[in-house]
Amino acid sequence: PVILFVGRFVDGKRPQDVIAAFEKISETFSDVRLYFCGDGPLRNRLRRRISKHGLDDRVRMLGQVDFAKMPSVYRSADIVVLPSLSEGFPRVILEALSSETPVVASDLPQVRKIVEQAGYTVTAGDIGDIADAIGTLLTDPKQRRMYGATGRQLLIEHGLTWESTVQRTTEKLQD
Repeated sequence: PVILFVGRFVDGKRPQDVIAAFEKISETFSDVRLYFCGDGPLRNRLRRRISKHGLDDRVRMLGQVDFAKMPSVYRSADIVVLPSLSEGFPRVILEALSSETPVVASDLPQVRKIVEQAGYTVTAGDIGDIADAIGTLLTDPKQRRMYGATGRQLLIEHGLTWESTVQRTTEKLQD
């Protein structure tokens, strides 16, 4: 199984929480892998932590991935994790659900309604909560597939495309 984080390596996006949760679940799920897409000022700190905990063979830093290649990256993942402290409506969630990949994301009001039907919301900064949600999805492939299919269907039903969310945001900002 593959866990995926996509985003800037900055404190607000909390990639360090993904590594901490991965460390916790690695004790139970020895075959799970973690992929990071992105870059940022925390990159070297994240790499040091990965090495310190002996996870170099299980964690891949993919760097900045060309947008055209991202659909295959999302489809290669079993779970996308976004533990941000704050967000608008994150494109990462749209892209993950479009690829039928379930999501574990911070419990933010603007994503809760969708994510709770297509994965799990977690308390930002709560490593145990993040690890538990990931672990639950890892133990139940049928649930992952159901959440993935439901997520894609919800995007279609709510008209949540990248273009429509940009348009809605622009209209809100112009009000």
